[in-house]
Amino acid sequence: MQLSKSQLKPRMLEVFRRIQETGEPLIITEYNRPVLRVEALDPRSVTDPALLFGEFRATSKLDDKALLAPTTEEWADLTLGRQ
Repeated sequence: MQLSKSQLKPRMLEVFRRIQETGEPLIITEYNRPVLRVEALDPRSVTDPALLFGEFRATSKLDDKALLAPTTEEWADLTLGRQ
């Protein structure tokens, strides 16, 4: 399915329900150029850490805890203008 941003806006909830039900992805266009892809998530992918990063998971050199740990200290430094 493909829609422009202006076509999607008034029908967004309807279109999102259709994506969930059918699994068919949506390509969103702007000035006739594809700019976004919307697709349904596998519910396991957001709850099962083993599926969280898919094919990139095997390339990680960090363990799960380190990879998923919050980085609030880094963000605080950025908001204060420090690096």
